[in-house]
Amino acid sequence: MRFKVGFLVSLILVGLFSFGQASPMAIELKEQSRTKVLPLRFGQASPMAIELKEQSRTKVLPLRFGQASPMAIELKSKAEVKGPWIYLMDLGRIQTACPQLLSQLKSLKVAKAPLPGSSRVLDRNYLRARLGQKGINLSHLTLRGAEQIKVLTLFAKVEGRQLIEVAKEFAKKNLPWGEENLEIKVVGRPRDLIIPAGKAELRAKKTLGAGLSLSGFIPVPIEVVVEGRVYRTVKVNLKVKVFQKVLISKKIIRKGEEIKKEDVGERITDISCLSKDVILDLNQIKGRCARRTIRANTILKEDLFEIPAVISRGEQVTIIAALGNLQIATLGRAKEEGRVGEVIRVENIETKKELQAKVIGERRVEVEVE
Repeated sequence: MRFKVGFLVSLILVGLFSFGQASPMAIELKEQSRTKVLPLRFGQASPMAIELKEQSRTKVLPLRFGQASPMAIELKSKAEVKGPWIYLMDLGRIQTACPQLLSQLKSLKVAKAPLPGSSRVLDRNYLRARLGQKGINLSHLTLRGAEQIKVLTLFAKVEGRQLIEVAKEFAKKNLPWGEENLEIKVVGRPRDLIIPAGKAELRAKKTLGAGLSLSGFIPVPIEVVVEGRVYRTVKVNLKVKVFQKVLISKKIIRKGEEIKKEDVGERITDISCLSKDVILDLNQIKGRCARRTIRANTILKEDLFEIPAVISRGEQVTIIAALGNLQIATLGRAKEEGRVGEVIRVENIETKKELQAKVIGERRVEVEVE
């Protein structure tokens, strides 16, 4: 009896689950099919479909490319790209019924482009593998046309001659000597450059004089700018000669002899190989005397001259000590020769004490009083 009762209860429970819930589940699955087809387990259809429906109102679920829409690509045998990337749209005509998918596919990066002027070959196997890595559903993809695509990166050419012209023009404008006084030659002609296609510009990188020599060997860096970005920097080496009038000695000038106007002549010469203290104006050495004997036809430089001594060794001098507004003077004897501004040793004649004194004039020195 108990067995029959239990059997009847089981039948009733099975009937409730099999028939009592069939209608709402069928309705829910029908609603879900309007948004997305998913494999559902019995008993979970209603809550899962509601969750997906709610999510679709606020956010688009991430889908793999081509999951719902078939696509075909008619491949070209040759393709030209600007670089630095090869895009799917460069390789052929893309066909799909979904406009959003078409837009995404066109901008898909397939591979790095070869260097400007160079080429590489892509085949169908490589293309399928790369598209699979990018999330393309390969089961909905059809490739037609060429078996291989030869991809060439477009290029432009910058001649070495153009680089030289930019470097020379920059030097002429920035050197202080005047174009008529310059002789500019190139040391080692730069090679022609292959650069990406696009709007190109050549410009010098540095301003001459900012840590660079103003004559002699001058490296000028030239930036090659493509589409507003520096693609490469090329150094153009210039050898610059500067021709200027310099002063020369017309006759022998003895040591200690003061320079006079009639002792000096002029000569135009290349000063790029001369030291920076070459004398271009007689006023630079006015009132000075020869440090040593100068031979005739010598280019005059500042280190050949010195301010004449106003005190000779052993000469009697006046020693002045200043105490506020009070000055005390006494006699002394110079232990060495001296020029204005130099500090020399002198001896106080009265006390025989040796002092350090600053030369302030002819046979006059000053000592500091502590």
